[in-house]
Amino acid sequence: MTASTNPGVGVTFEATGYLIPQFDVGLTAFDFVKSSVLVNLDASVDFTVATSTANATQACMSANTTLDVGVGVQGSLFDILDGKVRKSLFNKSFPLLQVRITTLFSSFALKF
Repeated sequence: MTASTNPGVGVTFEATGYLIPQFDVGLTAFDFVKSSVLVNLDASVDFTVATSTANATQACMSANTTLDVGVGVQGSLFDILDGKVRKSLFNKSFPLLQVRITTLFSSFALKF
């Protein structure tokens, strides 16, 4: 999560959330052969809010998500060979929300 500001220009707030559930099925034989097959879903959401005050007041909000479904194999033999292989089956990024609000203020002068 980050937040930044610039006086007279605007404010930006960014946050990212992750959710990575995983399902494993394992096999152990004779205490020296261990292997497992896994399926996981890697989901993330990026959220940004930004304001600008240059010539007009502007507020923007956006949220994007990425989904990645993968399968893999992990195994070891005699604690000598140890490895993990993962392959992505589906990887897609897409927008969830995009909103922009602009308010124009015209300058005026009062004469007496």
